[in-house]
Amino acid sequence: MSKLSQKEKLALKEFKKELKKKLSNRLIKIILFGSKARGDARKDSDIDVLIIVKRKSERTMNFIFDKKIEIDCKYNVFISPKIYTADEYSYYNSIPTIFMHFISQDGVII
Repeated sequence: MSKLSQKEKLALKEFKKELKKKLSNRLIKIILFGSKARGDARKDSDIDVLIIVKRKSERTMNFIFDKKIEIDCKYNVFISPKIYTADEYSYYNSIPTIFMHFISQDGVII
């Protein structure tokens, strides 16, 4: 996470804290990926995160996106969450996809 600006680090720290507080043991992990993880981001790049949860519900999805908007506004950043269940993550990890290749190559667990 050293490639992030201070406000991006603070935004992700708060985002993770809020998700952990609300989702508790339903949150498995959060992975930073994309240009911010690789260190080749531009000034206007978003913050790509893969959020892995035990299961997706409408309530969980709404909470994540509401919290994303709140953090975006507070820190003037743009977090771009992609949400997978543990089963989806395992499945996509077992087949050769470009997306999962980049996650395994560049992803940083936060």
